[in-house]
Amino acid sequence: MEKRVLNIRLSNIFRATLAEDCGNEGYIGIASDGSAYHVVVSVDRQLARGLSPMAKPSNGTPFGGYKGWHYFCCLTHRNDKQSHARARQYRIERARENA
Repeated sequence: MEKRVLNIRLSNIFRATLAEDCGNEGYIGIASDGSAYHVVVSVDRQLARGLSPMAKPSNGTPFGGYKGWHYFCCLTHRNDKQSHARARQYRIERARENA
């Protein structure tokens, strides 16, 4: 069996790494065969968790994503409202951790 390697650009992980106080989350969706990925951002935190467990999308995916794909929530970063540079650094560090 051939081993597949999926390279995800750090800039896409960075895009999916949101501030913890924004109320949204970012996800990376990976095809079931590992051949492709896509970024899903910004997803309302309550919608991602499901407002009602009985009201799932008809295709069985979270928040209407692609059927058969696996979705991974990116951890959020601390938002430093006093310093844009520090907030960016926190985001970069968390994006690397998410990767």
